[in-house]
Amino acid sequence: MKIAHRAVERRAQSGQDFWQITMTITADDGTSSESVCLMPSDTMEWRAAEYGIDPADTATLADIVLAEPFLTADDWSAGTHLYGGSPGLTRAPDIDTARADHIARCAQVKWRHRMSTRVKTNPVVRVRDESPLHPDVISIKAGLVAGQRAHHAEQDLRAATVTSEDDRVSGWKRRAEELRQARTPRPKRGG
Repeated sequence: MKIAHRAVERRAQSGQDFWQITMTITADDGTSSESVCLMPSDTMEWRAAEYGIDPADTATLADIVLAEPFLTADDWSAGTHLYGGSPGLTRAPDIDTARADHIARCAQVKWRHRMSTRVKTNPVVRVRDESPLHPDVISIKAGLVAGQRAHHAEQDLRAATVTSEDDRVSGWKRRAEELRQARTPRPKRGG
């Protein structure tokens, strides 16, 4: 299958700014169809925040956001997911690992579908050149991602320490006993 981007328009509806990307998808048997993909105009900004990608690297960011709609379940199972799942962006051991996995996964999609995103005459250069990439907004979004990563790490820790209902009950009984002992006055020595 080959994917060729034909047109890109920036639209707004109900207070949301988004890209409308029209493309021709040509199957291996030569038949073709038209498809439309919609994405929020700040998708590149989010990927910069989520994966710690330099916002000046607009070529990589454009590659990612233009390949993501064509990721398959098999592509996702080969590495980290964007959110949730196992291990997931929020559960990857670190952002560097998540970034490397996602860039490789998106490069594979581009290769598999013979997708061009870096030719100057390609209409998708508008996505690359006109998407908002404000450093302050990226910093705020990166903080939100860090919060989600911390939240998931805490949930994973809890899940790893509590494996059954009996273990959970035993854990609470142990904590209650520790608190009771901590509150019980100890006899003074040497009386």
